[in-house]
Amino acid sequence: MVRSNHNPINFITMKKLMILTLVAMFLSFGAEAKDKNLAKMAEKKRNEYLIIISKEMVMKHGPDYYRELATPVIKREAVTDYYTWLYEKYPGRIYYTVEYPYDDTEESFKMDYAAKTFIWEDTGIAFQISFGNGIGRTHLDDPAIWTGREVVARYIKQPSKKKPEHL
Repeated sequence: MVRSNHNPINFITMKKLMILTLVAMFLSFGAEAKDKNLAKMAEKKRNEYLIIISKEMVMKHGPDYYRELATPVIKREAVTDYYTWLYEKYPGRIYYTVEYPYDDTEESFKMDYAAKTFIWEDTGIAFQISFGNGIGRTHLDDPAIWTGREVVARYIKQPSKKKPEHL
């Protein structure tokens, strides 16, 4: 009789342990996703999260537009018919914007911010970004559109439009 070093009981126990570990991992991912419902977060935690996600988007899609001059401006809004492409699909859906102000004595933009991100309240996912020059990216929440496309907004500094105060 040939003895095998393979013990079937240990194999079955290890297999069960692996399955339980995988199930626990999937459950923890689900719990983490539920935490991203920004409506259920405390304001301080939500604002910290919004700033982190927003900075990631700006650094990915237009790093030259990122500014740390002041605390970003966070606003809560609902989809209206102002954004027709959104309104057709998401009327009334709540989102947050995070705006990065700039020093208008140093540079100028078409918009009153250097960068602005749009993040869904119910998922915590960024879906749009706009830069001060008017260029932006939409449908960021649709991986099929942006996967494999590393498009970065080009920045060309525009001089300030403010006249010096001493004149």
